Amino acid sequence: ESWELAGVVDVNPDAARAAGEQYGIPAYANIQEALEHKESFDAVLVIVPPEYHAAVAIPALEAGVHTLIEKPLAHNLEDGIRIIAAAEK
Repeated sequence: ESWELAGVVDVNPDAARAAGEQYGIPAYANIQEALEHKESFDAVLVIVPPEYHAAVAIPALEAGVHTLIEKPLAHNLEDGIRIIAAAEK
């Protein structure tokens, strides 16, 4: 099996734009903007520092998008519980 990069999100607009141009894919300033186009991708891969995992994963999960989160699941127990609750919905 294989996968294809369908878009990139970065809080740094210049970094997002550069990555988008490099790979010929859409670039978004935040996860909410990317989720407005969720019909164009199958999953979200959360590869940000752990303290931001909940901020990215929870909106994706609430939007019904498959979400893969790198380890650790969360920066703290509270965020981990919130992520799990969003996934269980």
